[in-house]
Amino acid sequence: MVRRKVMDLVIALVLSEAAPLPLSRTLNHTTIFMHGLFGHASDFDWMQGSMRAKFGNSTRMHSLPLYEGRDSLRTPLLKQRDAIVKYLVANAESLQLAGGFNLVGHSQGALLGRAVVQALPANLQCRVLVSLAGPQLGQWGMCDALTDLYPHLGLNSTIVKAMTSDAAWLAFYNIIAQDELSVANYWNDPGHQDLFLWTSHFLPYVNNLKSHADMERFKANFLRLEKAVFLGSIADDCINPQLSSVFQFVDTHRHPVPTSTVREYDQDTFGLRTMHQRGDLVLESPPGVTHLVAPSIDRAGLGCRLGI
Repeated sequence: MVRRKVMDLVIALVLSEAAPLPLSRTLNHTTIFMHGLFGHASDFDWMQGSMRAKFGNSTRMHSLPLYEGRDSLRTPLLKQRDAIVKYLVANAESLQLAGGFNLVGHSQGALLGRAVVQALPANLQCRVLVSLAGPQLGQWGMCDALTDLYPHLGLNSTIVKAMTSDAAWLAFYNIIAQDELSVANYWNDPGHQDLFLWTSHFLPYVNNLKSHADMERFKANFLRLEKAVFLGSIADDCINPQLSSVFQFVDTHRHPVPTSTVREYDQDTFGLRTMHQRGDLVLESPPGVTHLVAPSIDRAGLGCRLGI
């Protein structure tokens, strides 16, 4: 029932606000899927089956078989990003990526997907990026559903619950955590921004919040996208703050900070504001979508967003 309602809402949003790209330009482009934290390539089987049922074989689909399960947590995101870029380059011919491709990511995989887009070589271009419930501005608060969603991982619930938004910076803002835990790479504590910028090995670079050699390339590659779609929901029971997925955050008192005033948009650090001004940015937060519902929605709406 939730799936059906969300699907209808997404289709309505697509038809009213996000017209598909011209059909002649979008047929036969491969769509790449990237799973989230503790996820697997098979997580998108339902979505892909639904898309094939509705749209036939008008697009090729491939789920990345990389950093599945625990490896998604125990591997730093820069290493994951570089491995995905290398995989796409090595398999560009067999996956038929030369004419451009689409990228769909869920959760951590959605943030990672944007990082991949920004780091692509000149001979590979992502056309459409779709982010499903991804912590685009980072995470500040543990995933409430973590122990219930993944009981087989044997996580110590006492430790997980102790990692509150107020204390987790002690565990994450150090070189050991940055090299060992992917979540530490995008932990964004509003009360410890100096440490965030100084110690984090990933998010400050991906969002161009600090000077580095690839700043211009990251921004230029993001702006090569024909469309960027970011979906989230206030009902998300894992991403925290929930609307980090659509570039909203909170201050130290957990008061909402809208997209228009976050540094990434206001200063256009990696091209988000420019993308918005040219009409190619979609930010949607339909109500009632929990974290694991996002990648299993019947994606007629996704097909429209990809221009299928």
